[in-house]
Amino acid sequence: MAKEVILPKFGFTLEESQIVEWLVGEGDTVAEGDPLVEVTTDKVNMEVEAPTGGIVAGIRAQAGEMVPVTAVIAYILQPGEPLPISNLQSPMLRQGSAQVSQSPNLPISQSPPAATPVAARMAAANQVDLAQVAGTGSGGKVTRQDVAAFLAQQPEDNGKLRATPAARRIAREQGVDLTAVSGTGPHHRIQQQDVLTYFETQQTLSATPPISQSPNLPISSLVHRIPFTPMRRTIARNLQRSMQEAPHITFQADMDMTALLALLGRVNKRVVAAGEKEVTITAVLTKAVAWALKQNPMLNAHLGDDEIWLHDDVHIGIAVALDD
Repeated sequence: MAKEVILPKFGFTLEESQIVEWLVGEGDTVAEGDPLVEVTTDKVNMEVEAPTGGIVAGIRAQAGEMVPVTAVIAYILQPGEPLPISNLQSPMLRQGSAQVSQSPNLPISQSPPAATPVAARMAAANQVDLAQVAGTGSGGKVTRQDVAAFLAQQPEDNGKLRATPAARRIAREQGVDLTAVSGTGPHHRIQQQDVLTYFETQQTLSATPPISQSPNLPISSLVHRIPFTPMRRTIARNLQRSMQEAPHITFQADMDMTALLALLGRVNKRVVAAGEKEVTITAVLTKAVAWALKQNPMLNAHLGDDEIWLHDDVHIGIAVALDD
């Protein structure tokens, strides 16, 4: 029996992930647990593993595309087994294909065209009538590529604002005009994070005094835009929030680390002898910072609107570098 490959929901609030790279291709044979595809969330890159052994088929999304979580992105088939055409329809479409009572005085409505789950969700998010989309899939089924091609043919000024339900909800709550927000989703669809980023940017601009500009200096109209990856967007948002909410202080001091390094050397001899990994200086410094925050609770605090919040727990973030 064909096994669906589901895009996992790696985070509680995660709505979609971006396909980074397929590690296998159509027709490849895989074993259970083999990595199939690498995806990226707003925090980390993850690999989706094969739920069972078999042959990879029916890949639904390509590298660089955003896919809703829990969507079917491929199938694992057994030798000689066909793709499960009936399973490619979304539950909504299967319900719509049920028998309709006929009346001699009323026209009979046609069943919605068959579509893959990703295509159905993509069409619903962009207010596209699937009956207007020509399907190129098996048996005339509408695929994600068909919906994308249909959207690409539509004029930009057709008056339809493309935004996810979550983006619309946040825009209503924060009083954001969606027409002013640039969408980073498929075909410029406005995502939830687009609204949050726009809202935070507007708050920063309103709190920043205007900078006088010399009328004699030419202003370049050349702009190079680099799309955000989900991870880079989260990093930028958090750095921007840090600049607004946290005091930034530079402090330098000289310390004699001789005794500490000697102690660390003795500890690591016992650790290595026990078959464990060595303790790094980063781990020691992290422990020292945590101890210092416990001894000085006013440092483990942040400023609220009219009061100071002291935290009982200590949370320390350690930055790591990536190639990009």
